[in-house]
This record gives sequence, C-alpha cells and structure tokens, in this order.
Amino acid sequence: AINDLFKTVNCLCSLVLFGLLYRQYRLREMLERLQKHLKRGHTYHPHVPASTMLANSIFWLEILLCCLALPPGVTGELSLQTLDNIVVYRFEMLGCCYNIMARLYVLWQPLAASIMRDVPNKQN
Repeated sequence: AINDLFKTVNCLCSLVLFGLLYRQYRLREMLERLQKHLKRGHTYHPHVPASTMLANSIFWLEILLCCLALPPGVTGELSLQTLDNIVVYRFEMLGCCYNIMARLYVLWQPLAASIMRDVPNKQN
C-alpha cells in the first residue's frame, strides 16, 4: 500500500521531469536561434514548434533514460548467485537506485552551470 503510494509519486515526478526536459530543450533551441540571429543575422523566430523537440533523438534518449519509473502494482524479485550465495533484489530497490542516479544526472546540468558562473572569465 505504501509502496504503491511511493511509486505513484515517483511516476508523477517522472511526468513533471518530462515537462521540464521538454522546456529545457525548447529553451535551448530558442537560444541557438537567438545566437544565429545575433552572430549571422538570420531571422529570429521565437516560436518553437513541438515537432522540433519531438524529432530530436537525443531528447527521446534523455526522456527514456531519465523518466523510467516502476508503475504502481508492479513488483518482483531478481535473484543472483554470487560466490555460492544467493542475493535477492526487489524491483522497487533497483528502480529506486536507478531513479536516484537519473535524478542526479538531471541535477548535474544546473549545478555545472552555476559552478561555471563562479569561474572567472578571462579573455586574452
């Protein structure tokens, strides 16, 4: 019962993450268009259609890797034999470890950006 509640919250977090990743890719596309406009004089079109992000294979790879979640009601065990010992892992534990690593990956980008802001910009 409590496991399904946590799995539901995790699925909702994955949906929110999908929206945030979509927005990040949309803003990245707008920034690229703005840079082309400022550097090369291309026309600037601020409207970015959804098809632009949905056609990006890197976007879908990141969605696949970061938004996986174990749905409520799904449970099971994986047993492995190591040095004559049987080790049993529950799907919930494996999913939790995977989601922690995926969320750390997602948090790395803004963390790296904030660290790079503190590095002095030396132009020779």
